[in-house]
Amino acid sequence: MAEAARGVHVIATPAGTNAVLIHDDAQTWWLLDPGCALDTWVVHEAVSAVLEDDIPSGIILSHGHSHVAGSAGALAKEWGCSVFCSAAEAPMVHGTIPYPPLDTTCHGIASFRARNRQEPPAEAIPDAKCFASEAPMAGWELLALPGHTPGSVGFFRTSDGVLLAGDALSTIDWDQMIPMWRQTKQLRMPPNIDTLDWVAVRRSLRLIASRKPERVIPAHGHPLLECEKGVADEAWHLAEVGIVARKGRYVADPAVLRSDNTWQLYDPIPDPVGKFGKWVVLVGIAIYMVLIIRLW
Repeated sequence: MAEAARGVHVIATPAGTNAVLIHDDAQTWWLLDPGCALDTWVVHEAVSAVLEDDIPSGIILSHGHSHVAGSAGALAKEWGCSVFCSAAEAPMVHGTIPYPPLDTTCHGIASFRARNRQEPPAEAIPDAKCFASEAPMAGWELLALPGHTPGSVGFFRTSDGVLLAGDALSTIDWDQMIPMWRQTKQLRMPPNIDTLDWVAVRRSLRLIASRKPERVIPAHGHPLLECEKGVADEAWHLAEVGIVARKGRYVADPAVLRSDNTWQLYDPIPDPVGKFGKWVVLVGIAIYMVLIIRLW
């Protein structure tokens, strides 16, 4: 665990996400995005090491995907605290409806992996509470950052420019194998395989850029504590040109959550790889990885 900013402790989970332990201006502890179900006790031990006999006042979810929310129910039960999410995310967090299917037709190594490994849904948390227009943490601004999911949120602290971004953006290149494998630190788009509305992503990136953050702590990738060009400039660049070349099921036809808690989904586009091509690609990736490791 590392303290990335004043009162902000980042827990790198075994599953590859960032859980964030926050000490707010009211001297209250909160846990953001505790990770998948397999991360439960790793996160529990990390939190206990900082808080000792104390417990968080609540667990906050930037969104409800299982890789960030899978351990929330178990930890909330262990600590006797509440789980919080946005109202737009509540139908999925409460278990009323599932998220739409992953987009395995987009380009990039992440979509190839998704063809063979489907992420299990997070355990439903029917008693999760909704926050409205204000962040639960004192001293933080709640940012509505839809696009990755309908109710994705982030949190911004004006006093030192810290942004807790959730999956509104990441610092991993999801399209290229080596940068993704090595987790090369750079400001990038949200994960493409489960992002549902790329037009909304553009708006969310513009909102992030308008706050001019100086430090970014995403759900995926290393925290970005310094950036030579400036985080705000990078976010503007992604918003304006970063989505133009994207291809995939939800690029032209976003998945829209209707008011009656049903999804408006269009027919999936044909998979450009197919079953035969999928195995050819996987074998090629394996050979490439062996060569890279031998030549490292």
